[in-house]
Amino acid sequence: IFYNENCCNLDEDSIRFSLLHEEGHQVNKQYVLPPLIVTLSLILIPVWFLILANRELMAAGIYQALLWYATIFCFSLLFTILMINSLIEPLRYDEYRSDEYAAKMLKEKFNVYQPSQIAGNTFKAIRKQAEKTEENHDSIKNRLLFAFIRYHPRDEDRIKNLHEKFDVK
Repeated sequence: IFYNENCCNLDEDSIRFSLLHEEGHQVNKQYVLPPLIVTLSLILIPVWFLILANRELMAAGIYQALLWYATIFCFSLLFTILMINSLIEPLRYDEYRSDEYAAKMLKEKFNVYQPSQIAGNTFKAIRKQAEKTEENHDSIKNRLLFAFIRYHPRDEDRIKNLHEKFDVK
């Protein structure tokens, strides 16, 4: 977690929410690295096949080799998309669970009875800061990238979830 008080106007409750959210990932044993390693290793299988079969492919002729290269490339691309899509839903669920952990701790330890408002303020401040520092999100590269690997749920959905489960009416 990186926090720079000069760049992001978070109040104390928002800072607590952010830190508790990240603690929720640890408490719930939510780690992105193992699924990422599995996905990358499965993607490398066709590449390993190409490396091992390269001599035989070249002996068969350049067109035969190019056909196999194109097939393996397409297979790897489709496989990557399928694997990422299958991993996104559990990662989104992890984000909701970490939000819920943070809301529960705010309610129990800090007597915050509207944690969805704290979450909303936090997300708004973080998005505002991100807009100042990040590149254009409308580029084709970003659209393609976020279409496949954006695993954080929408802020509105996260706030609604917390409101329904934790806010005192």
